[in-house]
Amino acid sequence: MSSSLFALASAAEIIRSAEKDKEYRQQLKKSLSEVSSHILSRRNHAIFVAKHLAGVTDLLYYGLTTVVGQQTPGEEYSEIVLFSGQQFRVHIQGSPVRRLMYCLIKAYGEGVWSFVCNKMLQRVRGRNRPLGGMASRIGLYVLALLALTRQEEAKRFLSRFHLGIFYLYSTYYELSKRLVSLRYFRVSKNRYPLPSYRVLGVVLLAQLLIGLFLSTYRILSRKGGLHSFVQQSLGVEEDDFEEEWMADERGVSLSSSGDDSAEHKSRYACALCLNSMRHPTCTVCGHVFCWRCIAQWTATKAECPLCRQPIEMRSLVALYHYE
Repeated sequence: MSSSLFALASAAEIIRSAEKDKEYRQQLKKSLSEVSSHILSRRNHAIFVAKHLAGVTDLLYYGLTTVVGQQTPGEEYSEIVLFSGQQFRVHIQGSPVRRLMYCLIKAYGEGVWSFVCNKMLQRVRGRNRPLGGMASRIGLYVLALLALTRQEEAKRFLSRFHLGIFYLYSTYYELSKRLVSLRYFRVSKNRYPLPSYRVLGVVLLAQLLIGLFLSTYRILSRKGGLHSFVQQSLGVEEDDFEEEWMADERGVSLSSSGDDSAEHKSRYACALCLNSMRHPTCTVCGHVFCWRCIAQWTATKAECPLCRQPIEMRSLVALYHYE
């Protein structure tokens, strides 16, 4: 693996491969959505698109390439090949078990993340007895951070931290590949010098760590400190929890408060997810859905799920105090 012919793939090659695969997956996702719209009823098609389309797309895409031991189109384009192991025990394309685990994590990892967070949320809120020693307080504090903060922001913080590590070491661009230890080597010599992303990785990690330190300081400096934070976390509804412990979109500030940090609910049900509406959003034709549901739908198919009138992402209107 250390020869010039079979050297480890660079960060630029791995990123190029991932972006190419992302483009092909989007095409497959669009095709699957069109097929389901002809086979399923409107309601079942809407549920399939909102809940299952992304997972089925990744399962098919990687199941027909990586799982069977073939390169993905992006890997072929970048001339890189998966492998696992070290030195004389190297598995080209990785072992079958690792490939299968990678496909399942890629397809359903986010669903498992949400399930685990919801279970921790139930455990944290179900604890009614007083807090014990310092070890118990710290453990419960960590659970509160993971479960009571917004899952999307927690995932965004972890993904940015993982990206910074990748920029430093040029391995494991995807967290799913890091979990199953799948790396890349190139099958051809470089025709031109490739850029290094180490400086960018240092800047990104420093940005996240500084924001993490500032947010920790704000929580510990409040009245009651850590104990007060945990007690408040146990007694507050998730949607009214105002201490956001994860990075915002800029990755600098890790805490915020106010109405913008609340998940506004409605007593009406969304026609896509069939749950209470979160951040109700209206289309130009007058139908109301959850913001996330209609945004995902519009990104896949630019028409109303109910009446099929053409809509655009920019035409969606957020509804406040919608009861």
